[in-house]
Amino acid sequence: MSDAAFPTRPDALAAPLAPTTVREILSLALPASASGLVMVAYHWINQIWVGRLSDHGPAPVAALSVATFGTWAFGALSALAGTGLGALVGRYVGAAREDAARYVALHGLRFAAALGFVVGVIGVVWAPLIPAATHVSVEAADMCTGYLRCFYAAGFALLAQSAADAIFRAHGNTRTPFLVAACTLTANALLDPVLMFGVGPIPVMGVSGAGLASALSITGGVIASTILLRRRGYLSSSRPSDAAMRLDDTTPIRRGSVPGIDLSVVFRVARVGVPMTLAGLFFVGIYFGLSGVVTEVGGDAAQAGIGAGLRGELVAWSVTLGFSVAAASLVSRRLGAHRPDDAARCAVRAGALGSGVCAIWGALLFVLADPLSRLFIPEAESGVARAYAADFYRIVAPCLMFQAWEHVLEGAFSGAGLTWPPMAVSVALTVIRIPLARYVAIDLDWGVRGIWIVIAVTAGLRGVCIAIWFSRGTWKHRRV
Repeated sequence: MSDAAFPTRPDALAAPLAPTTVREILSLALPASASGLVMVAYHWINQIWVGRLSDHGPAPVAALSVATFGTWAFGALSALAGTGLGALVGRYVGAAREDAARYVALHGLRFAAALGFVVGVIGVVWAPLIPAATHVSVEAADMCTGYLRCFYAAGFALLAQSAADAIFRAHGNTRTPFLVAACTLTANALLDPVLMFGVGPIPVMGVSGAGLASALSITGGVIASTILLRRRGYLSSSRPSDAAMRLDDTTPIRRGSVPGIDLSVVFRVARVGVPMTLAGLFFVGIYFGLSGVVTEVGGDAAQAGIGAGLRGELVAWSVTLGFSVAAASLVSRRLGAHRPDDAARCAVRAGALGSGVCAIWGALLFVLADPLSRLFIPEAESGVARAYAADFYRIVAPCLMFQAWEHVLEGAFSGAGLTWPPMAVSVALTVIRIPLARYVAIDLDWGVRGIWIVIAVTAGLRGVCIAIWFSRGTWKHRRV
């Protein structure tokens, strides 16, 4: 393959961006980034309110930190439905097969809701095992369990919302998911203090109240999303002809069914989404192990520090989410229209734009480390936890611009329906975190700061490695 066919050389990256392409990227990325920022605000609001449960020292913030890792499991599972469904629907939209796109969307949405319900039930039962894996204090573990049980009860809504967002974005619509997310945030912000601190007949629920507020607001959001999908004509139970369903000669279209769900659609969605889901679940497992090292080295204060620290990093994640969504949507539709080189240009430019914005946020995070840590951990008796959080911000900040490439190109790979390369890179560079963190923090006696360094360096390397893999261009020939 010639360089002209795939412009990822340094001189291509430095070339002036085509204004029309940049406008198209930004028209998709900015609403999706805004949706991500809404979710950041949702996490920040929870963190700020939980940080004001002053009677318990760092335990509530430590509990929320561990609970966050537990909720990431649903984030990983959302890739199974959301990533695969977005790639599939996008291909049909790009090929101008709207009937097939609507049919696949409906059955993918049903599959996501059913999967979320089953996993949610399992999560409610097994919730106590999650804090036990990180060795936090008994008080923090009890708070974490209460939060997770409330959150997991809305499992069907969490995965269905991811699928609904993917359907909108596959049609090039990122504005509606943003508006739904904004309404969800508003509901969560209103419910948090009411359920956490009690009002009138509503009892004081503490950290569990934050979990219930999240569950109720997310459930309301997915109900609204489903109604909007139907009104816009993005869902249909009418199955098109085999010819309309077949994108190429390898398309599997007859694999049986269960009541209400076409298993051929599930198979194709899972084929794309499973690698991302496995990588996400593996990442969650590694973070539980890493959290155990954090607690071993610095106790609940260090656990509170990483929880607050991740809230600052979430801003960069939300920005790259937008550019990842743009890359996925543009790549899937351009491949559906048989324009692979144009797809490559869009992905590289989306990565460059996302990386630039994350570099700016990284600089701000470094400068604002102290006031931001005080915002999330305001109580004087938690000063050690605040110091850990501020250190996390300063150490992670320089790697954010490299990490951005990982997130954006994951979207490009998923838009192509090829998700195992990001999984391979993520697994390889994540699995070494636990032994490295233990060695640096304990054997070299660098303490908690050494763990932060390991997190930052491995995150930056993932971005570099995924960019190199993407430049090979093998994703252009993927069939879904």
